[in-house]
Amino acid sequence: MAFVGGAIFVGSLIMQEQAQDKAERAQERGLNEQEKSRAVQAAENASKAAAEKRRLLREERVRRANILQSSEGTGVTDSSGQIVALENVASKAGDAIAMNEGALEAAGQMSIFEQNASNFQGEARNHMNDANMWGQVGQAGFSMGMSAAKTPKAPTANPSSSIFDPVSSTSYPNSMSN
Repeated sequence: MAFVGGAIFVGSLIMQEQAQDKAERAQERGLNEQEKSRAVQAAENASKAAAEKRRLLREERVRRANILQSSEGTGVTDSSGQIVALENVASKAGDAIAMNEGALEAAGQMSIFEQNASNFQGEARNHMNDANMWGQVGQAGFSMGMSAAKTPKAPTANPSSSIFDPVSSTSYPNSMSN
C-alpha cells in the first residue's frame, strides 16, 4: 500500500510540474502578445502625433499667409504689429506641437508601466504556484510521516532507559510504579 501511495505521490508531482511548465509557457506567450500590442499602439500613437504635427504646421502656414496678406493689403508690411502677430502664430504652433509630443511620450511611458505591471503580476502568479506546489509537497511529506509514525513497530527492550513489559508491549520509564 505504501508503494502505491508513493507512486501516486510521485506521479502527481510529475503531472503538477508539467502543468506548471505549460502554464509558464502560455504566460510567456501572453506576455509576448502584450509586447506586440504595445509596439502596435506606440506606432499608432506616433502616426497620430505626426499627423497632428502636420495639421498644426499647415494651420500655422495658413495663419502666416493670412497675416502677410492682410499686412500687404493695408500697406503695413514689416510693421511691429505684423512681426508680433507672426511670432504669436509660430509660438502657438510650437506650443501645440510640444504638447502633442509630451502626450505621446506620456502615453508611451504609461504603456511601459502597464506592461511592467502585467509582467510582475504574472511573476507573482508563478511564485504563488510554486509556493502552492511546495505546500502540497510538504503536506504529502507530513502525511507520509504521520502514516509511518502510526505503523506499529516491533518492541525493543532498552534496559538503560525503560522497563519492557512483554505482555502489554509497553515501555515504562525507570520506575517500578505504573
